[in-house]
Amino acid sequence: MLSAQKDKNIGILLALFVAVTLAAAGGLLAGSGDVTLAILAAGSAIGVVLLSRPTVALWVVVFSSLVLAGLTQLYLPQLQFIRWTVGLLAWALGVVALLRYMFTTSAPGSSKLPTVWWWMVAFAGVALLSGALNFSNTETLLFGLKGHFQMSGLFVAIIMMRWSEDVIDKFPRVIVGIALVQLPFVLHQYLFLVPGRLGLGGGVVAEDVVSGTMGATVGGGGANAVLSILLIIAAAIVLANYKRGLISPLKMCLNLLVLMLPIAFNSNRIALLYLLLVYLLLFSADIFKAQLKAIFVTTLFVLTLASVSWSYMNLASTADTSLGWRGFVSQTIARNTDEGHGYGRFQLNRWTGLTFWVREHRDATWDKILAGHGVGSSREGEGGAMSPTTLAQQRYPGVGIGLTSVSAILWDAGIIGLACWLAILWSAYLAAGRLARHYVTVPSRAAALHGFQVAIPILFISLFHKSFLTFHVPYQSLVLLVLGYIGYWQMKAWADVATKQKD
Repeated sequence: MLSAQKDKNIGILLALFVAVTLAAAGGLLAGSGDVTLAILAAGSAIGVVLLSRPTVALWVVVFSSLVLAGLTQLYLPQLQFIRWTVGLLAWALGVVALLRYMFTTSAPGSSKLPTVWWWMVAFAGVALLSGALNFSNTETLLFGLKGHFQMSGLFVAIIMMRWSEDVIDKFPRVIVGIALVQLPFVLHQYLFLVPGRLGLGGGVVAEDVVSGTMGATVGGGGANAVLSILLIIAAAIVLANYKRGLISPLKMCLNLLVLMLPIAFNSNRIALLYLLLVYLLLFSADIFKAQLKAIFVTTLFVLTLASVSWSYMNLASTADTSLGWRGFVSQTIARNTDEGHGYGRFQLNRWTGLTFWVREHRDATWDKILAGHGVGSSREGEGGAMSPTTLAQQRYPGVGIGLTSVSAILWDAGIIGLACWLAILWSAYLAAGRLARHYVTVPSRAAALHGFQVAIPILFISLFHKSFLTFHVPYQSLVLLVLGYIGYWQMKAWADVATKQKD
């Protein structure tokens, strides 16, 4: 009781401190006459209230980052500054969690932090070191740090705050729930926005706007790839629950139908590979164990893959019905690997973006190779609130050195930075597998961990597909939710083992 009261008192003091600070800032902002800044100040004040109730603040961050941020970008672009507010609230929650962990834990340092936490810290250290080594001006440094770490406060909060198990157990259900409500938005975007984008040129693909609540612009790019990842992770969770007999075949099929329809509309070809991975990782080992269930699921996956493939080959704006299956595959490979084939408005594609980095660093100094050119150096100008002059703008305009997350991280944080992210994903994958076995007596939790384990290879492949990890709020939030969920239960499992050993 005393510990709980102490936690509460510290939370109140922190909230009061932040409130006073924001009140002073709010007065200055109101005096400036800038409506946007005044709204930000008001939102920050609301955030202070939320911080006194961390669980509510957590769900506000999750909902705002996975739903509200993307919807405002597409439908209310004048309110895009909401993305800043979401990041600020996430970090405020993270700071509160960090301070509570430091000052209210009975024996500071006694709680063993998960492996993924330390790899995250390692990447942050590399990013800061790279920024210091390549420092040119404060605006560029802040621009790069904001891009990479704007939602990292969410991860800090998940790991550091002493959440009840019920709160963390809701993560998979929330992800599935948000994925299931994507269909109405997707239908509107496909039926009403895609026709107006046909023939825009400039490398714009009409179906990119079919991104649900993940974000897009009416006349530019969109996060349809992030939508596919969200839907397929949700499908993996649903299938993992079905595998353990937690939901009926009918409920599983209905959920998959709602989850797969948006993928058929958004022409994101890599989704086919993601779907194949889900099947292989979840059910390939069951072919000789539960043959009837394996045959049922295999048939379902074949039908799903065939349907999605048919829609890409026949309904997409870039479809060429004369190609056939082989031509479809060959064309997809060529667009991503041919030396003379750029992606969209850029000169490089996904493969040549990597070979170009190698060529440009043959005679580079070791600090550039190992630690990169500074966070944000790979970013093109995007007309946001911060518009520094980056390396990509100065030396490589229109080249696309940051086309994918892998190439962007190599330019921003070097080989060591990329190695940290690979270690983050690998440690999370191993931990999720062990935890699914550890919590076998809690089937719903084991199913969620199995589903998130399947999500890790999907996230790994996505690093070679798009650059969303370095700047995109919904994608970063989804990644951090997956990693935070795994990290939280790893801490709990270690604590359980330590308790049993003491007993």
